[in-house]
Amino acid sequence: MPLMLPVENSGMPFIRYSSNEDLWSHSTENDGMMDIDMVDGKLPAPMIIDVENIDMGWLMLATGARDWKPWPSVNEQTERPSEDYKVGFSVRVYSKKLFDDAPLREFCSSGAGLLMFIKALYNECEGEFGKGKVPAVQIHKTPTMKLGKGNTRNPKYEIVKWVDRPEEMLADAPSVESTEQQSNIEAAPAAKSDDVFDDDEI
Repeated sequence: MPLMLPVENSGMPFIRYSSNEDLWSHSTENDGMMDIDMVDGKLPAPMIIDVENIDMGWLMLATGARDWKPWPSVNEQTERPSEDYKVGFSVRVYSKKLFDDAPLREFCSSGAGLLMFIKALYNECEGEFGKGKVPAVQIHKTPTMKLGKGNTRNPKYEIVKWVDRPEEMLADAPSVESTEQQSNIEAAPAAKSDDVFDDDEI
């Protein structure tokens, strides 16, 4: 039986991306959504994406329903529960400047363009896993692309720098990591956000 919840809500603040509009938004305390406007063709600030601790799994989204079934690891796919479920991901993101009311948020989706985006980001970052650093990712305005019989968007991005993982992310890190990730991760001291982001760019 699926867990009946608002579609994007897993119990923590979240962000959403609309590929139809190339629009990023985040949840608000009153259960609404607030758009994040682009400035000069990009989001106003980078966001940290803890792609090292990403969860992959089966995601079912429907009106008034959301069911998330994570896999044991990113490369250990379980049997698909039903045709209502699609491959999806859940990852923690962080930005004081973009989400000042709740800097730590969940980003969860099964969209085709976003799966391409998160796969590219993961593959680019994998060589840095286990060093206690996380990428600060700048999102840019993205044109549509053809996919099958329709259109989607694969968000354009650049890694602007690597920073210490905020202690908020350490405290709320996903409990399930891939076997490969667990073998590579080294213990690193938690970084205080004020020390890491003293330039207030993120």
